[in-house]
Amino acid sequence: MRRTHAAGTLGTVVVWLWLLAAGATPAPAATSADVAVDPDGNASFAWTGLYGERTVAEERRRTAAGVFADSQILSSATNDAQGTRVAVAADGTATYVWTRYNGTRAVAQTRRRTPAGALSAVQTLSGTTWNASEPQVALAPDGTAIFAWQTRDDDGAGFGPAQARSRAPDGTLSAVQNLSAAGLAAGLPRLVIAPDGTATFSWLTTDGNTVRDQTRRRLPNGAWGATRDLATAALSEVGFMTAPQLGVDPNGRVTFVWAKPGAGGFVLIQARRRLADGTLEPTQGVTTAGPDAMDPQVAVAADGTAAYAWRRGADDAAVIQTRRKPAGGALTAPATLTPAGANATEPRIGIAPDGVTTFAWTRSGQVETRRRPAAGGFDTTRVVSTPGATAEQPDFALGPGGTTHFVWEERDSEAPPVIRTRRRTSSGLGTRADVSG
Repeated sequence: MRRTHAAGTLGTVVVWLWLLAAGATPAPAATSADVAVDPDGNASFAWTGLYGERTVAEERRRTAAGVFADSQILSSATNDAQGTRVAVAADGTATYVWTRYNGTRAVAQTRRRTPAGALSAVQTLSGTTWNASEPQVALAPDGTAIFAWQTRDDDGAGFGPAQARSRAPDGTLSAVQNLSAAGLAAGLPRLVIAPDGTATFSWLTTDGNTVRDQTRRRLPNGAWGATRDLATAALSEVGFMTAPQLGVDPNGRVTFVWAKPGAGGFVLIQARRRLADGTLEPTQGVTTAGPDAMDPQVAVAADGTAAYAWRRGADDAAVIQTRRKPAGGALTAPATLTPAGANATEPRIGIAPDGVTTFAWTRSGQVETRRRPAAGGFDTTRVVSTPGATAEQPDFALGPGGTTHFVWEERDSEAPPVIRTRRRTSSGLGTRADVSG
């Protein structure tokens, strides 16, 4: 469900990463929303908002009863922040991460908020050698927070290693750990944590000749496993290659999905699973022929079923498609979720404990959603965002009872963008509400 930005052409990836790392000026008002939900149904939101002439990391909590707390600023307003993300522990404690320029370089920072609303002190995660961007956070069952980010040198000429760091429940930080090999440009790190506390990371890297999707694990005792290749492509052959997205099941099996050039020059979706014992299963083609398929996403059900969603086709007429692979079973036939004739983008996917799969995407300036019941079939498409407004960057988190908490960026006419949310329960969609207003 967490919003992920898939890479385009490798050149586009490099430019996009450089803009992020260099501190490109974010859009005014409110952008880059994220949401997480605790076991009691309370939602925690995070976004980048405008405070005076600076952008800051902000947060807000909404109770299961629908009551909003006041928003709080997380970062210092002396320099711009961006890329705010949130994860929530079982007791409702929220952990946030963002990057902020400190006058010398961009650093990754974190802070916690208790269920009562008290904020901890800000802690800086990244070191003094590199600029940090694209921060990520996930929580282990014992409350340990695991962070990851990408790095860039000071003059913007190159990228450094993807890095990670953990914070114990008492606030103690581990040493910074390089995920990728020294001397290689790496970016777009992602991570998931299994129920036993094993953290699995993925990222995209290149040595100037070969592009690689890679993965590595951090065991619950803090030990690090070896880096493994998931997919490779010669740099000269790359048109599109994305960093892996990943999901994990209760048995610790991690499913990865990515896009890369394939047969006939088309961009194809591929997937691979890593078992809890570390075994990498063979790569499987999720799409095996054209047209181009991009922006792959994955969610994994409690029984190990992996569900994929992706964008397929030309920019002016792309559709969102999906496919499932039961644990130990074969891939189902692809299903198209959106009608032809309008450009559908930004697919998102999540699976509730009861097996219901929720999809979201943007199409013609609106955020839309659709569900697949556990028994199969699909319900009708519903519009989530405000009719007449322009919406983008959808995300959602699943709460108890399968309640879906949507969040997105929306602007009406020439007004600055705002962050809005809406819940969907078994009885239907609720009212829209402003998060950043």
